[in-house]
Amino acid sequence: MTYLRRIVNAVVGLGFLCCVIACGGAMRQAQQTMKDTIDLTQLAMSYHSYANDPAHKGVGPASADEWAKWAKQTNQPPDTVTLIEQTKPGGKFTFYWGVKVGMPNASNTVLGYENKLPGTAGFVAMVDGSVRQMQPAEFNAAPRPPKDGAKDAEKDKDKDKK
Repeated sequence: MTYLRRIVNAVVGLGFLCCVIACGGAMRQAQQTMKDTIDLTQLAMSYHSYANDPAHKGVGPASADEWAKWAKQTNQPPDTVTLIEQTKPGGKFTFYWGVKVGMPNASNTVLGYENKLPGTAGFVAMVDGSVRQMQPAEFNAAPRPPKDGAKDAEKDKDKDKK
């Protein structure tokens, strides 16, 4: 009887250990999900800060290098500059350059995203600064900013001069 009790206790203990290990993996995944959301939110807010700088007339940076240079000059937090560096080719994120942040349908238009998209679900920053998780089909169907956002801003500048 004691032998049977030991076996049952060992099986129960092993089952408990498996649950703890499985929960640990889920915890790490949840932590990474939270970090990815925070990182994209921080990038979206920095992109908006850049665009809202009076010198930029509502248009985002033309490149990651321009964005990083501005972030350093305006004393943005060092971790923001590090994240901006991750928007360069080969980095963790992709952003659209020269986007007019006051555009119509901004809450549904993609501004930037994790590079694991479109192959798997990931987080997406929208032009209005919000961040949401999207499945590949939803991501592929989401509108992108017009390619001539920076040109539109130049037209606006010309109108201001007249």
